[in-house]
Amino acid sequence: MSSNRVLFSKEDLLSPNLELPSIANLASIFRTRKFKLELLSYKEEETRLFKVTCCICSFNTIVKWPINISNLDRHYKTKHFNINNSINIEEDSTIENSSNIESSSINTNNTLNSYFKSSNLKKRPSFVFFSKEEYKNYLLSFILNNNLPFSIVESTSFNNLIKYLKDDIPTIGRLTMRKELDTFYNLELNKLKSLLNKNNSRFSITLDEWRSSNNIDFLAITLYYLNNSFKLQSYLIGFEDLNSFESYTSIVLYNILNTILKEFNIRKKLISITRDNASAINSTIELVKDKYNNKFNYNIIDIKYVAHILNLISNSFLDYTFFTINNTKKFNNNINKVLEEIENTNYNFNTIELLYNKKALPILIRNFINKFKYNHFLKNTFKKVVRNNKLNNIGPEILIKDNTTR
Repeated sequence: MSSNRVLFSKEDLLSPNLELPSIANLASIFRTRKFKLELLSYKEEETRLFKVTCCICSFNTIVKWPINISNLDRHYKTKHFNINNSINIEEDSTIENSSNIESSSINTNNTLNSYFKSSNLKKRPSFVFFSKEEYKNYLLSFILNNNLPFSIVESTSFNNLIKYLKDDIPTIGRLTMRKELDTFYNLELNKLKSLLNKNNSRFSITLDEWRSSNNIDFLAITLYYLNNSFKLQSYLIGFEDLNSFESYTSIVLYNILNTILKEFNIRKKLISITRDNASAINSTIELVKDKYNNKFNYNIIDIKYVAHILNLISNSFLDYTFFTINNTKKFNNNINKVLEEIENTNYNFNTIELLYNKKALPILIRNFINKFKYNHFLKNTFKKVVRNNKLNNIGPEILIKDNTTR
């Protein structure tokens, strides 16, 4: 709506008796309290001037009548697009009446129809402009809180839902969301660092080295402390991939831990470490205690995770008390059947000896694979060989079939 709804003559604008029109006759930017309009003091033989002031910030400008609201709209759109004031906007009476008729004609209970009655709907004020950045933040929060894959933003059903709510909404791809996650992570990381630097208490950490189901080893470092309000707080400050090292010794684990403590600037505030009794962790803790004693002249409290140790003891006891059927039992039975069949035949001694040796073949293969699977040096060396073969286009030999398959 334009401010030209009220027209002043040249004589009116030169008169000392000029008064502001009622707010109902002003442009929407004044009626919705986005801007405030003031009439400046009268000066003889000069056209009356008006002062427009933003109701949110300190922006103001001196204007003549009629007021050009384009620049004012632009200011509000660029500076205050995310402000959501609860201002009642006039709605088309025909739409309101029709929605009332529709909602009253439907007799439902605890359904979507009953929820979306006109009394429950709140129209977003027209001056709250859509922000792509804010939309991305809400979308990222939705994905993280519900543990969803980034690919959901590219699914047809999700986009149909979003387009139904707002048909001109911009499309955001999964790669964009992935970059937004990095930005979001860095912001939260800086907030946490600032929070820890302002805290006056000491810090404790827990260390846990574990292997995931896909055989990737991690070192998890969790921080615990009492904040300035004496409330217990905890944050995961380290989740380090150990497979990038050929083998992780106590020096490797200490360097990882020391780097993280340095990053959060809490090295001198560390008071205790709670950990399990893995051999690598044991030697790492001894190294940490020695370093702190020499450098900071105080002893780190070493707390062994008793529940974890008891759990390992229980598992070991059960392993030696109960047993499961070996996966190689079926293979051994087949070998025994073959041996029985050849006892009265003319097989030579070498063939029989070979069959006996093959009885241990599955166990031998399994042990061989496990050595590669659980030894970082062997596993990483094997990966390096495979990687080099791929670069040199060296692959497995192709078996030549004597007949084509369907």
